Amino acid sequence: MKKKLLIALLWVLAIGVLLSLMPWHRNISVQTIAYEYALDQQEPLRTHAVTVEGKYYPNIWRGTPYFDGSFAVSGFPFSLEEPVRISFRREDTDLGMLYYRDEAGQPRSREINQYRGKKDFTEFIVMLFEIEEADGKQSGSWDPETGHILCTDAPDYETMQAQCRKVGFDLWEVNP
Repeated sequence: MKKKLLIALLWVLAIGVLLSLMPWHRNISVQTIAYEYALDQQEPLRTHAVTVEGKYYPNIWRGTPYFDGSFAVSGFPFSLEEPVRISFRREDTDLGMLYYRDEAGQPRSREINQYRGKKDFTEFIVMLFEIEEADGKQSGSWDPETGHILCTDAPDYETMQAQCRKVGFDLWEVNP
């Protein structure tokens, strides 16, 4: 009996050691170009340099996967300074809410908002919200007919539509 208990305890200890040695996050370091599109126009409005640095934490013990770090986009000065968190709904989805945070770590409404794309950040679409301030509070809105998006690897409208389809961003149905 003591021998079985000792073996069971050794197995529990071995599993504990293995779990503690497993990497619980993945480092992300990506530099890419994203094209800004207005959905009612066929040509990109401008290009942006995008730098993503941080750690991606996968779905551990049924928690919500997320990314913590920086999501810096040229042309958006706040994105160079404020930390960001992207919370994904589930491990098997590429849809995430992107929140910049203030000095106290509280989420803020910013132009760069919803993220959809690969969790290694090599291909993505990001919605660019219109931000309004009223009574000291910020709120964001997005018009599906004229809204703006950032899209990686999409120098022309057809490629942008293909990227949208690839990451499951169904905006072209609103504006064929």
